[in-house]
Amino acid sequence: MSPQLVLGLGLNVNTLDSTQNYGNPYGSQANFNSDNRKSASFGLNIGIERHIKGTKRLSP
Repeated sequence: MSPQLVLGLGLNVNTLDSTQNYGNPYGSQANFNSDNRKSASFGLNIGIERHIKGTKRLSP
């Protein structure tokens, strides 16, 4: 926009795919379970940054 005012844009994509196996194979009532999980998330970030004159490292 200008040397003092900057627009920013960010994109985030995250996926998760996991399998967990658990159970008790011993005894008269043996059991075994499997837990499958899948997920996806998407994010979009926008922001404005203002550069203040006289400061090199300060950009609120």
